Amino acid sequence: MGVALITPFKADFSVDYESLDRLLDYLISEGADFLCILATTGETPCLSAEEKSKVKNLIVEKVAGRIPILMGCGGNNTMAVVEELKNGDFKGIDGVLSVCPYYNKPSQEGLYQHFKTIAAATNLPVVLYNVPGRTGINLAAETTLRLARDCENIVAIKEASGNFTQIDDIIKNKPADFDVLSGDDGITFPLITLGATGVISVIGNALPKEFSRMVRLALNGDYDSAMAALRHAVRWNPMGCEYRLNLADLYRVAGDPNEYLALSYSVFERASDARHLVRAFVNFSEYFQVSEKPKASAAALRAARRFGVEDSALKAALELAAGTDHDPDSVDDDEARDLLAQEGLPDGANAEMAVCLLLCASDAAAARDRNLAADLTRRA
Repeated sequence: MGVALITPFKADFSVDYESLDRLLDYLISEGADFLCILATTGETPCLSAEEKSKVKNLIVEKVAGRIPILMGCGGNNTMAVVEELKNGDFKGIDGVLSVCPYYNKPSQEGLYQHFKTIAAATNLPVVLYNVPGRTGINLAAETTLRLARDCENIVAIKEASGNFTQIDDIIKNKPADFDVLSGDDGITFPLITLGATGVISVIGNALPKEFSRMVRLALNGDYDSAMAALRHAVRWNPMGCEYRLNLADLYRVAGDPNEYLALSYSVFERASDARHLVRAFVNFSEYFQVSEKPKASAAALRAARRFGVEDSALKAALELAAGTDHDPDSVDDDEARDLLAQEGLPDGANAEMAVCLLLCASDAAAARDRNLAADLTRRA
């Protein structure tokens, strides 16, 4: 398991180098196999050249060769990337991660020539990074395989397309010495079962020991133990509700209603964004409908609708429910509250989370950040 290293910041937006130093100690001691630095999760677009240099040097000095370091080096100007590779400071760096050119939307031949040129400009191993949700362009399986065969130092791809058919195609047809790494924590386990060899992880910043254990168990073919480790990691994950809901969808597809419901329910305790609460209520509405509890399904949809949030899943659910026995208009607010209580569900947001948001808003106001204070107050 590689960790896509974050860059900690202070309240004044300066880099928190002391926290970064402590984080490196934590990650190495807890079993991270390598680090991926100064890439997307490292907030690289928000760092000055001086900050990037200082962050890189601190990491190299702290790691001191104990684990490999992969450094982000990519962009949508091929020649600028080549110039950086030829003249930049790569002392202590073991390889580079290069993202697909963003905004330009090149053809597949353009992507091939871009990465071929980059690979020729360095002796370091190159890891391709395909993340179409951020770049606006997908690196097709055929292009990835062509690069893997033609460029000796293109050694792996971080695949974050979420396209299982495409990733499976790469795994089945790649050279033996070419690695496929998951670029999305939520699908790491199923990708390893297909033949992926690891992950560049975000959750690893918080739970390196737990998530790396899941990865190693899965790589060893002990899928039952790996799944148990994954469940443990997710249950204690302090990170976002979006991740929990996406993972819940994977469990639903896999036919595991218990984990699907457990993850959806956990959102009620943690959500500070109405969109996540809406998705959780929609999940339970669908479950109640399948379980032949139309009134409970209607109550969950009514609770979701009350937030007034535009959500595609909610819109689809409301359209399907209209005029049926689980139409949210078939129950009133009091009845919906009672029905949800019978199922052990709240009928709205967590009051404790609202209090926390208001306390954070007070801190933001004291720091004279009116926009943040207003946003936090609105969310509360």
